[in-house]
Amino acid sequence: MIDCKIHELAVWLESRISKDKKRSPKQKAKVTYAIEITIAELSKLAILVILFTVTGNAMKFIILFSLLLFTRSFMGGFHAKTYLGCLCMSLLFFGAGIWAVPYMRISRIISGIAFVVYIVFVIIIAPVQSPNRPKRTVKWRLVQKLAAAVFSTVSYIIITIAAPEYILALLYVFYFQLTGALVVLIKRRFVR
Repeated sequence: MIDCKIHELAVWLESRISKDKKRSPKQKAKVTYAIEITIAELSKLAILVILFTVTGNAMKFIILFSLLLFTRSFMGGFHAKTYLGCLCMSLLFFGAGIWAVPYMRISRIISGIAFVVYIVFVIIIAPVQSPNRPKRTVKWRLVQKLAAAVFSTVSYIIITIAAPEYILALLYVFYFQLTGALVVLIKRRFVR
């Protein structure tokens, strides 16, 4: 139901934007899709910001959101099929990251090993593309792998040195993304 309303709003906005322009049906569909994604992401972000601000966790949310924003763009992975499913997954991810991760403890050695394992998986499987998007070239995939590995390494080093209390949050984001990517790959391989 929410997805239908977002789509209707996107179609209406696209018709207003394209009023004087001659666009093919394919171009209109692309613009409508971009508007749908923008509406869905901004509304979801607003809900999350309000929720975590009210609960006094705005700064933790911003940190996790920032880490996820950069990691997700390079890694790819799981996408819920509906707006409500995406919102629930986001609430689960941020809620667990804010309320559970601070109570976990690991040594620097385990942290380093976990990071190296993550980087190996990034090099092997990243990026995991949505089947709805066009296939990318080998060169593009290599650039994404390199970007993911470099960003992840720089993030890990900076946080280890400057803010070690956030190392678990970073590893949480890394492994959440990795798990999502693996779920997508396993699903593609074994579920038809």
